[in-house]
This record gives sequence, structure tokens and C-alpha cells, in this order.
Amino acid sequence: MGVCVRRGIVARVVVRRGGGRGVCRSGSGQHLPTDAFGGRSAEEVAANVLSNIATAAALRIIIAQEEGFGNECSEDINTTLTSNAIRSFLNEHPLRDGDETLGLMLKSDSQELRLAAVRAIEVRRTYMDEDFNWHKLRGAVGRRIDEGGSKLKADYLQRSMDSPDSSTY
Repeated sequence: MGVCVRRGIVARVVVRRGGGRGVCRSGSGQHLPTDAFGGRSAEEVAANVLSNIATAAALRIIIAQEEGFGNECSEDINTTLTSNAIRSFLNEHPLRDGDETLGLMLKSDSQELRLAAVRAIEVRRTYMDEDFNWHKLRGAVGRRIDEGGSKLKADYLQRSMDSPDSSTY
């Protein structure tokens, strides 16, 4: 085992059995098989999910801007052609893929939808760069994993203690 530096990260080199070439790795040394997510890394899958969230947030931000901020508590909501067009479009085409949704909006006959899509492309970038709390995300993911793991282990322990044949767990 040796040391290598890749992208400024000091990592260890793992030498394969049989004298194979070393691989520069950082982190805990756990190996995620390349076919785990259809050949994509876990980070790429997470980036796709976050991109979809950013698109949904951008469209919601545009609706809020169109209708006036803080309208959630008002009985007199000021809807616009743009906010109505976005809501109607999303009712017909639920957002599953942000780029696909914006692509469909850009191909729409509705000028409101086309302009909203161009606006959403910029809003989602600005939102992720300036407003999305990456630190809070990392903490929330860590807490969710810790809390979920603790609950699962506690449930497992409880089941194994309640079982007449604890060897089945």
C-alpha cells in the first residue's frame, strides 16, 4: 500500500492481489460496484435527483414571483397567465426529469410556458448557487441515515429478543 495524490486529495494506493496495478482511492476504502446504479456513480444519481429538485424549486419560485410573495395566507391570490400555464402544464406533465420538463415547456405553443422555461433555467442555477443550503443538506442526510440506522437496529434487536428462536435473526 502506498500514497498518491489525485485532485489535491491524499489517498492510499490499493495494490491488487497477484501484483495488479494499484488504484488511487480516497475515503473509507469501501468499493461500490460500477453496476450498482447502472454504471453511474452514487454522486451522479444524487446530482440527478438534486437537479430535479432545483427545477421544481425554480418553477415554484416563478409561480410565487408571479403571484406575489406571501400570498399563501391571502384569500385573494393574484394568478397570472404564466403561473396558470405552469400549474396546468405540471398537472398534465408531472415533473420526473427537470431537463425533460423544461424541454417540453420550451417546445410548447404557449409563449408563457416557453418564457417560464427559459426563466426556470436561470432561476434553478441561481437558487442552487446562492440559496440552497448545502451544509444543511449534508447534515440532514447524516441525521436521516443515523436516525434510520438506529431505528432499524433497535427494531431488529427487539425482534430478536422477542423471538423464541433468536438464531433466526
